[in-house]
Amino acid sequence: WSSDVCSSDLVTLYPRDRRIQDIDNRIKALWDALEGWVYEDDAQIDILLVQRGEIRKGGGCLVLIDELNAT
Repeated sequence: WSSDVCSSDLVTLYPRDRRIQDIDNRIKALWDALEGWVYEDDAQIDILLVQRGEIRKGGGCLVLIDELNAT
């Protein structure tokens, strides 16, 4: 997306086991991975909702991105 487009993102993180996991560190790594591919800069994210999902073998994440209209 071009830098003038902002987004609202919903992320569900699926842990691979019951160990305590720090959500904010995991989300920062995810945005760094998406930068340059989905976003020019993660500063384009205006709304962010992160939730912990159920345990899944191997773990994982689901990212839903909605484009926000410019005002």
